[in-house]
Amino acid sequence: MLPLVGKILGGIAQGLRGWFEGAELRVDLDKVPALAEDRMALWHEVSAADWLSADEKKALLGVG
Repeated sequence: MLPLVGKILGGIAQGLRGWFEGAELRVDLDKVPALAEDRMALWHEVSAADWLSADEKKALLGVG
């Protein structure tokens, strides 16, 4: 389902780029309840990885 939603949002964003340069639409995966457990497991795994720097952890988690 998510790949289809991504394609639809990509098409809408492409149509909006004439009015809004660089327009981008995407699903906020953190807001999808069905993925909460997977996201929590990823956070725990990345947090426990002592060999990763703080910047590498942020990149893996998609945090600023």
